[in-house]
Amino acid sequence: MIIVVGMHRSGTSTVAGLLHQGGVCMGEDRALLPAPSDENPHGFFENHRFRLLNDRIAERRGYRIKSWQPQIPPCRPRLLTRRRMRRLLREYQDRYPFWGFKDPRTCLTLGAWLEEIQRVAGPGAARVVFCARSPGAVAHSLARRDGLDVPTALRLWTLYNERALAALDAWGPPAHYLSYEELCRRPA
Repeated sequence: MIIVVGMHRSGTSTVAGLLHQGGVCMGEDRALLPAPSDENPHGFFENHRFRLLNDRIAERRGYRIKSWQPQIPPCRPRLLTRRRMRRLLREYQDRYPFWGFKDPRTCLTLGAWLEEIQRVAGPGAARVVFCARSPGAVAHSLARRDGLDVPTALRLWTLYNERALAALDAWGPPAHYLSYEELCRRPA
């Protein structure tokens, strides 16, 4: 399985879309929400079922993702949510030989997902694609899309990336680091 992580506006939708078109099931059509829009005309390729669990984990810790507050508590799931995570992972593991999921919120919950993946599928089952984009480009994109001020957007960029990198360091899955700017310059 492949987990695509990266801060909002870092190219995760592009990468997840390429994987999906290349035969990696990033979710069934009905689960890929939100639908394409002006901001992502080709779609977001977010499996809504994984996104809901990420939202639940953050909300149970008192944090709403779309509040865009740069004070983000540790996002560790409770036991019931961990069971739901395992059930969802097993479902996809049993159904699809090549699958993955993408949600920028996973930067905040990656450690929990890697732990549950290890329980369900064993060590080494997960591969991570870490999408990075220059902090200034992300901040200005978030300012245009969501009305964030640039300093807040930069702080969020830092927190999301620090949390994801800490989880990768702690769990050590194979990871591929991808520059969105480089992908745009040399898509092949």
